[in-house]
Amino acid sequence: RYKALCAVVIDTGTGHTRSGLAGDEQPRSVVPSQARGSPVLTHGVVTDWDGLEELWHRVLYRELGVCPEEVAVLATDAPLSPIANREKVAELLFEGFGVPAMLVLPRSLLAAYSYGRTTGVVVGSGAGTSYAAAVREGYALPHATFRLDVAGDALTLYLGRLLGSRGVRLGADPLRRLKETYCHVLPGAGGALPLTPPVASGLLLGAERFRCPEALLAPAALGLPGPG
Repeated sequence: RYKALCAVVIDTGTGHTRSGLAGDEQPRSVVPSQARGSPVLTHGVVTDWDGLEELWHRVLYRELGVCPEEVAVLATDAPLSPIANREKVAELLFEGFGVPAMLVLPRSLLAAYSYGRTTGVVVGSGAGTSYAAAVREGYALPHATFRLDVAGDALTLYLGRLLGSRGVRLGADPLRRLKETYCHVLPGAGGALPLTPPVASGLLLGAERFRCPEALLAPAALGLPGPG
């Protein structure tokens, strides 16, 4: 019976929620993972369940235009998230939306599937978490998964701190654009650091564009313990 159902895919990350129908090559909807102006996840883990229900109501009814009682739902899960998180998602979908069938799978496993692979190592970095996860024959291996709560949002804040140390103050959106456009890991050592062309009203980025992403490799720069 369930094989005849249309399947909806909902990928709710810390920054954005992407959704669509199974078989689509691209998401049909991308919206901020927020409810009433506040985030519903922190580092990939749901912290506002009422907000998540409100967000998914918008996604299902307004963005995708489907009736939850008539579709199966595949929801993604952050690597190494608590088991209670997945149980609560199931409760929300079955009891809150009345879906007839649902499945929660790790984002790392689905990433491997998207490339037609059932075995490999998946590396991902979003707004709230970064991870490296092993997948073997269609199974995500928790004991071979490394998760780091340093990702895009933390790097944006760090870039703001670096620029602030020389008196430059920018908002979150300009900082994010600078990070995504100019920041990268320094490929080699030695020599003078080149400056980028003028950006953001004459601002020149020097060592900041290399120091910012290197926090992924050395979280101690952000005051966090552990390896990168």
